[in-house]
Amino acid sequence: MDDHELSAQLKELDGKLRVRVNDPGKTAILDAQQWKNVFHDITPAEIYRRFAGAAGGNEVKLNITIGRDTPNATINLFHNHEFTGDLASKAKSGLDFIISDGSARLVGADLSAAPTGQSVAKGYMRESAKLFKDIDIKELTLFAERTGGYAWAKYGFQPPTPDRWHSLQDDIARRVPTGAGRIYFQDRVYDITPSEQAAIQAITTAKHPDTLKHLTMLNRVLFTEGDQEITVGKAALIGTKWEASLPLEDGNPAYERFKAYTDDGLARGRGPRGVAA
Repeated sequence: MDDHELSAQLKELDGKLRVRVNDPGKTAILDAQQWKNVFHDITPAEIYRRFAGAAGGNEVKLNITIGRDTPNATINLFHNHEFTGDLASKAKSGLDFIISDGSARLVGADLSAAPTGQSVAKGYMRESAKLFKDIDIKELTLFAERTGGYAWAKYGFQPPTPDRWHSLQDDIARRVPTGAGRIYFQDRVYDITPSEQAAIQAITTAKHPDTLKHLTMLNRVLFTEGDQEITVGKAALIGTKWEASLPLEDGNPAYERFKAYTDDGLARGRGPRGVAA
C-alpha cells in the first residue's frame, strides 16, 4: 500500500475511521510508511471491516493516532457514537487501546450502552486480539477493577507475575476465610457449600493462576441485584483490583480460553458495566 492508496482508503472511510499523526506541532502528514510501522500490511479498510463485522449491526467508528517516528499508536473504538469536530469527542461507549513497545494495553472499556452488550464486547475483544496478534504483538494487558475483577478473569486474563497472583489470592481469601463456610461481599455475608469452600481454598493456595478460571465457574446464584445475578464466583472477584495479562499465543491455555469465550457470540443478558459477564 502506497501513499495514494492509503489516502484513497481514508477518504472512502471518512466519518467511519479517522487517522492522524501524533505531532505536537500539528504539521505532520500521515504517510504509508508510518502506517506500516504499526499495522504492517493490514490496511485501514481491513481494520474497519473486522470491527464492523463484530458490531452486530451497530454503528462502529474508529480513531487511530500513530506515532510520528515510532511504531506506537492509540486506537479508540466508538460504539454507536457520532464524530464531532475534527475528531470524536468522549464516547459514551467503546474501547481504548495503546500500542507501545511491542505490547498492547486496554486503557478504557465501556459497552454498557450497547443493546447487546455481551456479544458486542466479545466480538470487539476477539477482533482486537486478532489484530494485535497479526502485527506481532505478544501480550494484551489491562487493569481489572470493579466488575472487571470478575469479567476479565472470565475472558481468560490472569495476573502476570507470582507476586501479583499471590496478592489476588490474598484478596479472595479475605472474602472466603478458611473453613468459615461463608463469603463476605459488599458488607454482606452469604453461606457457601463445603464443595464451594474447598474449591475456593484450592484456588487461593494454587501456585499457578490458570486455576483462576475455576473461580468464574462457581455459578450458584447467591442473590439478584437489579438484572444481575450475583454468583459465588462473582462475589469472590467483583471489586478486586489486579494487573491482568493475556498472552497472544496459540496453544497458551489462557489464550485458548479467551478464543473459546469470545467465539461464543450468544448474549445471555447484559454484563457488568464495561465488559461482558
